[in-house]
Amino acid sequence: MGEMDLSPKNKIIATYSNCGFANPGSVGIMLSTLGAFIPNKREDLTRLVFRALLGGCFVCFMTACISGLWTP
Repeated sequence: MGEMDLSPKNKIIATYSNCGFANPGSVGIMLSTLGAFIPNKREDLTRLVFRALLGGCFVCFMTACISGLWTP
């Protein structure tokens, strides 16, 4: 974002939306860790982890929206 010509408000919104905990790498880490602890529930874990990813994306984007409302 350093070379992009964005206003300060847009930089704040982009930072909040990109720097949350909802990323595909965390899905792999969560699946492998929980799969090691509960190997017989791997199918259920896969379904729940992807729902958690969608929820995390929603929360990150809502945080970005709220920060955009509060930033002058």
